[in-house]
Amino acid sequence: MGTEKQMTGMASEYYVLSLLNRVGAEELTLGNTKKSDILVKKGYEAITIDVKGCKSSSFPIGTEYESKKDKNHFYVFLYYKNFEDIHENPEIYIVPSLSMDFVRNYKGSSNVLLNDLKEKGYSDDFSIFAEKSE
Repeated sequence: MGTEKQMTGMASEYYVLSLLNRVGAEELTLGNTKKSDILVKKGYEAITIDVKGCKSSSFPIGTEYESKKDKNHFYVFLYYKNFEDIHENPEIYIVPSLSMDFVRNYKGSSNVLLNDLKEKGYSDDFSIFAEKSE
């Protein structure tokens, strides 16, 4: 068993995979190299997703977020009010990496604040990762 942070992260990745599967996203895989957490095939494009799960109002995202800015890269933030309560779903915010202009740097760490995600009104619509049915 890992640390509490690792457990939150792993649970968040599997939660996102479950939602992606339910909306019909194709060829879901966990990133083997961990450059990204999840890979999704959409048509001829590969979409990469970094999942950030947190129980506090600040999501640490590391310093590599600048190098990941791409039209096919997204961040999915999951905020757990009560992680241990499995009947309570997390708040979810899907953010295109090109929109990550609100990252805050504090004491050498890059963070995204929950209030910023709420104020910007990011969606939790996972269907953006699925093929459009005709």
